[in-house]
Amino acid sequence: MKILSYFFVACILLASCRGGKNDDEQFILVDGTDPEEEVEGINDLVSAAMEGVYLWSEYTPEDVNPSLYDNPSDLLSDLKYRPLDRWSYIRELPTANARLSTVEEVGLGVILGALPNGQIFVIHTLKGSPAWEAGIRRGDRLVSINGQAATVNNGGVLYTRTLGESFTLTVQALEEEEKTIEVSTATLDIDYVSEVRVLNISERKKAGYLLYDSFRSRSINALNKAFEYFQQEGISYLILDLRYNGGGEVRVAQHLASLIYGQAKDADVFITETYNERFKENNKSIKFTSQSNSVMLEHIVVITGVETASASEAIIHGLRPYLPVKTIGDTTHGKNVGGVVYREFGYEFVPITFYVKNSQGNGDYAEGIPADYNMPDYLSIPLGEERGRVGAALDYLKTGIFPLARKADQEQVRPLAQPFTILVDTIAN
Repeated sequence: MKILSYFFVACILLASCRGGKNDDEQFILVDGTDPEEEVEGINDLVSAAMEGVYLWSEYTPEDVNPSLYDNPSDLLSDLKYRPLDRWSYIRELPTANARLSTVEEVGLGVILGALPNGQIFVIHTLKGSPAWEAGIRRGDRLVSINGQAATVNNGGVLYTRTLGESFTLTVQALEEEEKTIEVSTATLDIDYVSEVRVLNISERKKAGYLLYDSFRSRSINALNKAFEYFQQEGISYLILDLRYNGGGEVRVAQHLASLIYGQAKDADVFITETYNERFKENNKSIKFTSQSNSVMLEHIVVITGVETASASEAIIHGLRPYLPVKTIGDTTHGKNVGGVVYREFGYEFVPITFYVKNSQGNGDYAEGIPADYNMPDYLSIPLGEERGRVGAALDYLKTGIFPLARKADQEQVRPLAQPFTILVDTIAN
C-alpha cells in the first residue's frame, strides 16, 4: 500500500488513474523557474481535485475561476466545504526547486498549553527534538518568545515548519529561576516513541505502557522493538498514551493495530476508506496483518485528549469491534476522515478524500470519541508516571472500575491548537 504519492491533473479527473510503484514515501517535486507557471499549475491541480476526488465535491462551487487567484491558499479556502471540512490544506514546500525523494517533518518538537489566566506552559516535548536537546521539558512555563511576553496569540509561532528558524525563549521550570534558551527548528530525526514501560497489575498480570507521538513511517522500527519487549514480558494489558498524537499514515496505524491485536484472522478488517460516489471504486478495506511480535491482550486503555486525532482515533475505533477498549482523559478531536498527499509545483496539497469507518461500518465520531472516564491532565505529573491518567488506567485494570471522580485541585492547561496530521493514503490500491 502506498502512503504518499502525487498525481497530475489528468490523474485526478480519471478514476482509473493509479499512483507510483513504490510503497515508501516517494514523490517528485516538479522543477520550476517561473513562479507564475508554478501558481497556475498548482491552482489547476487544486481546482481539479476539489471538483473530483474531494470527499465533498458535490458542494464545490462551480463559479470559481482558478486563473484569478495569485495565492493557492485563497483558492482552496474558497473551494472547501466549510461546514464539514476543517482539515484540507496547502502549504509551500521548503525547497520548491529541488528534486527530492522525501520531505521530512521540521519543527521544534514542543507542544504548548495555556491556563485560563493566559500563562503558557510546555505540556510535551518530543524526545530527541531541538526543544528536548535544549532542555525544555513538560511543566516549564514559557515566559517570553524573542523578547515578547508569551501569550495564546503568539505561542503558535513555535509550531512553525520552516527549517532553521531561530527563537530566543525564556522559560521557567517549577520552583526554579528563569533561564534563556536559544533553539532553532530542524528536521525531526526522531522515532516518535517517547516511552516504553511494563507495569505490574498483579502478581501474574502486567500492563505495557506506550507513549506514542505520531503515526509516521520512521516510528515503525521503534514500535516493533516496543512490542518485542512487551511480548517478552508477557503483558496482558496495554496502556496506550495518545493524548498528544495528532495522527499520521494509514499503513503505520495498520501496523500498530496489528501489533496490538495478535488474535487477528486473515479476514479481519481494521478500518475502511469510503470515497465520494464518483470515486467509490477506490473504497477499500485495510486489514490487520500478521506480526511476529504482536501481543495477545485482554484489555486496552487509551489515554486521550483534545489533541488525539485522525490515526489515533482510528486505532480506538478500529479495535473496538475486536477488543475491550476504554479511554481516559478528554473527548478526542473528532477527525473521522483522511486524505491524499499531492506534492507538485513546490507545494504540498492535502485534500480530504475519504471517510474512515470500522469493520462494522461505523464512522460516527465527527464530534470526537468521548472519554469513558474524564480526568484532567496534570502538568505536575510526568508523562508515564503511575499517577494521574496512567494511575487511573492502572486502577481500572486492577479493579474493573474507574476511581471516584474528584474535582480538579489545580487549574487545567488546555493545549494550544497545533497543526493536525491528516490520516493519509493514496487513491491507488
